[in-house]
Amino acid sequence: NDILMSKTFDNGRICAAEQSIIVDHSIKEAVEQRFRLMGAYFLSDDEMHKLETIVIDPEKQSMNAKIVGQSAKKIAEIAGINVPDGTKILIAHMEGVGEKYPLSREKLCPLLGFYVVNTIDEAVNLCTDLTHFGGLGHTASIFSTDPDVIKQFGETINAGRIVVNSPSSHGGIGDLYNRLHPSLTLGCGAGGRNITTDNVTVTHLLNIKRISKRMLNMKWFRVPSRIYFEAGSMDVFFRNEIKDLGVHRAFIVCTGSAIRQGAVAHRESCLMQAGISSTVFSDVKSDPTIEVIEAGLS
Repeated sequence: NDILMSKTFDNGRICAAEQSIIVDHSIKEAVEQRFRLMGAYFLSDDEMHKLETIVIDPEKQSMNAKIVGQSAKKIAEIAGINVPDGTKILIAHMEGVGEKYPLSREKLCPLLGFYVVNTIDEAVNLCTDLTHFGGLGHTASIFSTDPDVIKQFGETINAGRIVVNSPSSHGGIGDLYNRLHPSLTLGCGAGGRNITTDNVTVTHLLNIKRISKRMLNMKWFRVPSRIYFEAGSMDVFFRNEIKDLGVHRAFIVCTGSAIRQGAVAHRESCLMQAGISSTVFSDVKSDPTIEVIEAGLS
């Protein structure tokens, strides 16, 4: 029902509509029967060959503009094929993809190619061939209840829209069955030589001005994850944690008064006990200048 509704909507002129359907062999008979009950007409080989030159221009190798948007009944009449009144869609059994199989091309009318496959890999490969022959980057749809099959299909097929368990026409143009932006202008990305795979809306037509001011490069420095202060705190550090740091050298930065008061000698002794050699720079002043920092580094 979804496929029939999709392909007959606006007589198949929506470019997101199904162009061919690929059916697992295990449900082939059931699918054909359901289509027939809903007004589909399956073409014989002779009838299919009659349609090929009517639907696809042999010289241009593209759709005949005269059949675009025509009804199934009208297209059959043009080709000299008698179909029952009430026929909604024409379906042709197909064996391959490419120029030797004209109806494997895009057909903007109520006409579908019908393929039968045995495995999901065969189905995905066939769908890949179809999109590369016409429709790369556009839209592909899948009906399945198997999440793995849907994932494989979605990851493999080069299409800007992967429509799942929905009519491809209505799903592709958005909003009715999903949250795609509603649009009749559908981007096909680089595969279709477009600049976007989006459903094109007014937001793509806006000229947005951006004022960009000069930004200074960020400056930063790394500080220890723990900072010890207050009297006695360093004793706790040297007794409990210094051996876990995994360092072998320390650089002590202080003022001259710290040396005179013996604080530095105590720290050096603790470091030595921990197996850590140390160097002292004691010429630090309040608000140190660049010269003081460079002296410490030297």
